[in-house]
Amino acid sequence: MALNLLAFRSWDNITLGQEVGSWGFHSDKGCLVEGDHLKKRPYSTPCSVGDIIGCYFDEDNALDTKNGKVIE
Repeated sequence: MALNLLAFRSWDNITLGQEVGSWGFHSDKGCLVEGDHLKKRPYSTPCSVGDIIGCYFDEDNALDTKNGKVIE
């Protein structure tokens, strides 16, 4: 599962983090991907069945949660 946001417009049939202007938390690998898939960094442990993932954003911030705790 990929979770997060696009900066400018929506694209059909892409995975978040594959296109410039998108960011994605790829829960199967536990990494954050930015832009064109070239910028990957460790972000969390990989998710398992039963984990609950959330995403919060406002004008200035975006954050993800895993099982109710903020991923830092």
